[in-house]
Amino acid sequence: DGWSKLSGHEVLDLAKKFEDYGCEAIVYTDIGRDGMMGGVNIDATVRLARSMTIPVIASGGVHNIKDVEALCAVQDEGIEGVICGRSIYEGTLDLRLAQERADALSGVEEGETD
Repeated sequence: DGWSKLSGHEVLDLAKKFEDYGCEAIVYTDIGRDGMMGGVNIDATVRLARSMTIPVIASGGVHNIKDVEALCAVQDEGIEGVICGRSIYEGTLDLRLAQERADALSGVEEGETD
């Protein structure tokens, strides 16, 4: 039923359970924003990341380079990446330029891999 029914689980409780099971990262998708290109839910993503010991990957709502920059500004909170889908397909985000900008904001040298 993919996101059409409530699960009755709280995000943090479920994420902690998977962290305890040994997951190496959590993908947090704000389904209310997914595919809408209205901006990433930074506050909720940071709240989750602060509560975890494993990295969080943001998802849902990416529209343009400003969203990538906003996530880079809070990367020290435990946010390791972002999933960009529709913004790439619609042409509002250039993936190569977004990666270059994220690398620059993160202090990654050219040719270096993170």
